[in-house]
Amino acid sequence: MPVPFISPDQQPSNPKYQEDWQIPEHATVIRTIPPTNPYKWVWGLSSTVFFGLAYGLSKAREKKLIEYLPQHREEVKTSWILNRIRVAYHQRKVEYAADLDYQLWEFSADRAALNKQYSMLTPDEVAYHQQQSKLQAAKEADEVVEIASTEPAGYLEGKTLDDVTTPADKLSGSNVIYFPGQPTIPSKSLGLGVRNDKNEPVIITPDGISLASFMIAGKSGSGKSCLVQNLLCSMLDAGTDYYQFFVCEGKADYYQFKDSPHCLGYYSSADLNGSSEILQCILRVRRIINERIKLFREINATNLAGYNSQRSPSERLPFLYLVCDELMNIFASSDEGQTTFDYLREIACLGRSSGVGLIFADQRMKGTKSLNLAPIREQVAYAICGLVKGVETSELILGTKDAVSLKGKGDFLVDTDDDYFRMQAYLVEDVSAYIKSDSDGTISDTSPVDKPQTTISLDVDISNALTPEMEQALDWLKTHDGWHTAGAIRRGCWALKKMESLELVEQLLERLLEFELVRKEGDKYQAI
Repeated sequence: MPVPFISPDQQPSNPKYQEDWQIPEHATVIRTIPPTNPYKWVWGLSSTVFFGLAYGLSKAREKKLIEYLPQHREEVKTSWILNRIRVAYHQRKVEYAADLDYQLWEFSADRAALNKQYSMLTPDEVAYHQQQSKLQAAKEADEVVEIASTEPAGYLEGKTLDDVTTPADKLSGSNVIYFPGQPTIPSKSLGLGVRNDKNEPVIITPDGISLASFMIAGKSGSGKSCLVQNLLCSMLDAGTDYYQFFVCEGKADYYQFKDSPHCLGYYSSADLNGSSEILQCILRVRRIINERIKLFREINATNLAGYNSQRSPSERLPFLYLVCDELMNIFASSDEGQTTFDYLREIACLGRSSGVGLIFADQRMKGTKSLNLAPIREQVAYAICGLVKGVETSELILGTKDAVSLKGKGDFLVDTDDDYFRMQAYLVEDVSAYIKSDSDGTISDTSPVDKPQTTISLDVDISNALTPEMEQALDWLKTHDGWHTAGAIRRGCWALKKMESLELVEQLLERLLEFELVRKEGDKYQAI
């Protein structure tokens, strides 16, 4: 038994202390209790490994999420836009049905009120009222006939009304100037037409520092679509390594360019889901600008010319144009269209230095509060206006009312940053033939034989000696200074890419060497 406390100093501080509550100084081991879980250390180690692995996977997932978050946001944004388009279309259908019901009810109410009024009139008053209605209807019919039979605006001398209204004759008459092609329009330039004051061609040559955008307006028959075709045909002459384009239109004026190697995408609102595809195409061009800006920053370049000067020919970026024609109705039809319309202003502004341009064309450039065209007009370098019905479009594009008095049929006024002039636009007589000639690797003139003042032949002297592939290789060498290997020439000329081997390309270049059209140094070639 333990020794009890014998003095007050040894008393514990606990007031409830009792002498029996003492621990013995020695304890006797009675038995050893075996553990109930002998593998507890294995479970502990497994739990530690499991939670450590889960933590590592969580951190890896968090890192990947941060890496792919911008792309995921773009996908979510695009899905959100498409969903909003569907909601907007459904809402429009509901509103249209409600408006139609209201019109039917209003018609029924008006008819009931009119029948009630007729019941209160005498037979003589009813006859007099019917006679006045017939006279009013006859007067309105005469006005419609007079408008349809008179000479339309933009009427050209020497042309009958049937000639003017012929669908296949958008640009014709004594003032027509056919698209000359090369060499009048250099291979890397864009041809518009001929100036009236100086009688010289209007040619635009991008320098890679600031790519020009275009804003074109004009009523139906003014030659607006033909002017855009001039620009696209000029791009075909330059080759895919220099120009590429997207086409978004509300009609089908440029459907022939769909299969051209220069066309990266063709979208029309006449197709199924065409409107939504057009909006996606505009968003795609906007993302291309962002990607190019990132590439420029990697090598400290400020524009496309600076970037291409530091890259090999195969890595250089081409000029890219977005063609938008007759899309104002699509932009105004939904909130998503209005949001996408804002991207056009960014493309016209940010795309200038990145080599992305805008060709924006429409019959009426009136705009609305939500679709403000003035910011786009401020960013374009070439504002072109043909014959228009109202002064609003002329004042927006040119700042004057001059376009109202134009003749039409290719007669345009052009307002640039430092010039203002009048021109007659070119006419590509057969667009399909021109595109086909480009797809064959040749560039030929489309002017008729009976107009020698505008006809330019490109293959009179060497047509019997040079093949189309040789002509394209020679043209590529002339437009690219310096010495180039056969492989580089093959990559630059898409017609040569169809050849099975590089030896065939070298044989072709040796033929050009025999004709003394190129010179050779080692394994490199240069045009003479």
